[in-house]
Amino acid sequence: MLNNMLKKLLSLPFIFVVLLSVACNTTQVDNKTIDYQNYPITEEIQVDSLSDFVNTINTYRKELIDEMSVVVGYSSMYMPIERPESLLSNMVADFTWKLGKEYCKENHLPYTVDASIINIGGLRKPLPEGEIILSDIYEISPFENKLYIVAMYGKDLRKLFDHITRSGGEGVGNIRLIADKETHKLKEAYINNEPLNDEKIYHIISIDYLISGGDGMVSFSKKIDEIDMNLKSRDALLEYVKQEHAANRPLTSRLDKRISYE
Repeated sequence: MLNNMLKKLLSLPFIFVVLLSVACNTTQVDNKTIDYQNYPITEEIQVDSLSDFVNTINTYRKELIDEMSVVVGYSSMYMPIERPESLLSNMVADFTWKLGKEYCKENHLPYTVDASIINIGGLRKPLPEGEIILSDIYEISPFENKLYIVAMYGKDLRKLFDHITRSGGEGVGNIRLIADKETHKLKEAYINNEPLNDEKIYHIISIDYLISGGDGMVSFSKKIDEIDMNLKSRDALLEYVKQEHAANRPLTSRLDKRISYE
């Protein structure tokens, strides 16, 4: 009975995230950070209790390793994770912004996505140079975050941007923030190369963890509308990497001082 139940409940990605993850030892649940210990499966499990469970896991082990070793993309450079900006966070924020724009167009929405905000803390491993395998994607983005588009007034975004600069920076796309070098207080903010307008409504693509106030981004509570895109951020990243690979375009990124302290 236990075997039948496990076969229904355990998918390969699930087993990988729970049992093979080596880069992350925290998870985000209801805006809280929970610590846990991972135990990588590098050899056959030897456990006396719950033998049915152990046998099921060992049965899946080879298939899992083969699937997670599939090449899904190629990167022309090593992309580390740093603040206030980094090659990896810039790449993810930029493609997320473009994804939001495509979503609005495909769904015939009367607006477009103006910018993107992601949390650098949600990226758990640098992107390697060269071949990218499926396990890299799961280790870079291990959380089950979903993408949302929210509408906010510029005055509320200004408070959010001030929090971002005071926190040392996050991943932003189509946004330029200039903060005081000493206090990190926001001095200037731009979206689409235009000064932030306090009275204008902007549409921002982000993840559910942040728009629910995670990482101190409580200003998202001022949102006046939201759309659930029914898409996980990790799945979006995987699809982007695959599309670029299919088009023979190695992944690349650049630093452009989108967040600076002056």
